[in-house]
Amino acid sequence: MRSTPCPEEIVAQAAKLCYSPASIDDLKEQIERKGQTDFIGKLTDMRHLSPLEHVTFTFGVEGISRSCSHQIVRHRLASYSQQSQRYVGQQSGKTGGFHFIVPPGIEKIGKKPWFIEKMHLIQQWYDELTEHSGIREKAPSRTPAFCCPMPPRPK
Repeated sequence: MRSTPCPEEIVAQAAKLCYSPASIDDLKEQIERKGQTDFIGKLTDMRHLSPLEHVTFTFGVEGISRSCSHQIVRHRLASYSQQSQRYVGQQSGKTGGFHFIVPPGIEKIGKKPWFIEKMHLIQQWYDELTEHSGIREKAPSRTPAFCCPMPPRPK
């Protein structure tokens, strides 16, 4: 979607600033485009990574499972904005329904059609629940929030 223009130049300038008594304007003049890639390689070899934080790349990702997106945000390599399951309903008539990924293990055992059928059934149940429970207007997708990642156990 967007990125920092001339990211190698920005990284090189930020790093050179750490090691040079020169002014920022002088550093701009000293950095040659052809040497930037090698210089950035040296920075990573030295584990001097903070200059890399001066550039940004913004992109959108679609078509991955919620499980995958949770693993990505869990490791916090960047800043993330993700569609809210709390505020964005997944009703068939409103959004075309929820989208899902067929797990490779399901395909491997030849159960893909069965899995898709069950997911469509879950969509029907979700639509009925949101239609008849009164949560459609207030919090349309709170229902998935009540699913437990692990079965509850008595204590």
